[in-house]
Amino acid sequence: MITISITLDEHSKYSIELKEEYKSEDFIATFEGHINKVKNLLSTVGSNGLGNTGDTRTQKDAFSNANDLFKKLSFMIETLGKDIYKEDHATMRSFKFNRAYRRKGFAWLAPKGQSLVVYLRKGDHSSVDKENKIVQKSTFGGFPMLYIKKADEVDYAFNIIKKIYQSP
Repeated sequence: MITISITLDEHSKYSIELKEEYKSEDFIATFEGHINKVKNLLSTVGSNGLGNTGDTRTQKDAFSNANDLFKKLSFMIETLGKDIYKEDHATMRSFKFNRAYRRKGFAWLAPKGQSLVVYLRKGDHSSVDKENKIVQKSTFGGFPMLYIKKADEVDYAFNIIKKIYQSP
């Protein structure tokens, strides 16, 4: 597989894993999807790299006053695919699959002041956690956890979440 990265701003990159060969229809669908995601992400990136989510849905956002780290990562997760839905709870937002055979959650975001706590689906994520930032023990429900304090850590968390989303 070949990986390319698109720099969105000084804090954000969008990475794409490509196959060696595509059928013409798959090529068009794949790249149109990625182009739309990059366009959506670019609309969220402000001068400081965080910006607004640009989400114009009529559903009231329970976390409209949440910090920019939460808003950016939440929007990035929503761009992963059309089979994702979010559920807002009192203290966190959960992201789940909207697939007949995979209805469980795969990421939970909990804004804490100017920081963000990210809980991940249970499992071994060491293959994508190259910097060993995931806390495995003594967390909420025993779920693996990331604690994000800076904008550049959002991309790191997103890459881990993207691998969880793509895994069977």
